[in-house]
Amino acid sequence: MSYNSIFLYPFCINKRNIREAIAESITRSKMLHERWHSFDYMILDKLEKDSTIKDRDYLLTILNNHDNLELRASAFEVIMYYLVNDFYKHEKGYIAVYHNIPICREFIDKLKRKEGIYTYVPYDLGFCYGNTVVAANKSSLKENIYNIIDDIVHLDKERAIDTIKFYGDNPNKLLHDCI
Repeated sequence: MSYNSIFLYPFCINKRNIREAIAESITRSKMLHERWHSFDYMILDKLEKDSTIKDRDYLLTILNNHDNLELRASAFEVIMYYLVNDFYKHEKGYIAVYHNIPICREFIDKLKRKEGIYTYVPYDLGFCYGNTVVAANKSSLKENIYNIIDDIVHLDKERAIDTIKFYGDNPNKLLHDCI
């Protein structure tokens, strides 16, 4: 496992050089992150051209918020990283996710200021949200990917925070729920 900020990411060495394995895992995760940005811009382009799209104004608000762009890209990065590397197929692949869930819950608590406003860190919040999605879906991650992508398109910081708090406070729900 490697660390990304405060979070763990699994990776495979497969009889290779450990430096190469780490470099490959970091490169792959960043490519997935940037790939989501291209999805956001394609959706935004479509929304700007077609005024008949359902929830258009709401989606335009979300897509035009830079922090939401990074939040969604980071969540997608984690989820797709598990899919692309087939970690969702193996119990050991979830060690990092289950390690990250309590860290994410503590992270949410630390974001609060005295007046109850969150200091928003979109990348880390996205990593946390992605971890809850992976943990909640487990081996059905691949089958649920279209619903998960639709969910990410509509993701904003409030919903991410609420989801992370819910699963952080109720980790047993991760054994039964799908997001």
